[in-house]
Amino acid sequence: MRPVSKPLIFPDGLDCTGILKGVVRQDIRLDCPFEQAARAFAGDRGTVLLLSGSHSDAARYHILALDPWLELSAKNDRVSLFHQKQHYTCRAEPFQVVQAVADRFAIRDTDIDLPVLSGLFGYFAYDLKDGIERLPVTCADPGLPDMVLFVPSIIVIQDVQSLKTQLLTPQFETQSVPRENGPETIQRKTDSFFSRLKAVETGGTFQVDPEGCTSSFTRDE
Repeated sequence: MRPVSKPLIFPDGLDCTGILKGVVRQDIRLDCPFEQAARAFAGDRGTVLLLSGSHSDAARYHILALDPWLELSAKNDRVSLFHQKQHYTCRAEPFQVVQAVADRFAIRDTDIDLPVLSGLFGYFAYDLKDGIERLPVTCADPGLPDMVLFVPSIIVIQDVQSLKTQLLTPQFETQSVPRENGPETIQRKTDSFFSRLKAVETGGTFQVDPEGCTSSFTRDE
């Protein structure tokens, strides 16, 4: 896996140095269903759970993204970046910033047998259309960001056909912290992951199906 050396330069000149060196992959065993493993991290900011909906080839994997080292959010043309406990903002076209991040931290691997090795996990809201075309305003502004994306430092992937589960830990380096995700850090993250799994509780308000969910508006509304 070769790091991409293209610098990430935001439109206002902000430079986020660093490269994604690669990804450490470990085969692991989960002693509980995948969605129950996700329960242990449901309260953590940046946790993203993607569950496969069937056993078809297009829906083969469960994915759990955890402990983000980078966060992007946008509202209109103001983009916020959270990185290494620092907060930056700039005025930019959100898709341009996302493309810059994707280019900067891409991994070129010719032998990928998983759906992802790293990536941005989150959502793009419908209102991002306003940066592309002019359409009538038909609803009130909910006040939510137009985009929220996390780049996780831990990704857990389970093949629903074979139940093979892998834990991925991206190796990220910066000029100020050359070995931010060295062997010791990766081992510490792995130990913490399994420690959290042992503490998972059942019950409560955590849901992975429609049961217990209610609409916040009526059918007429």
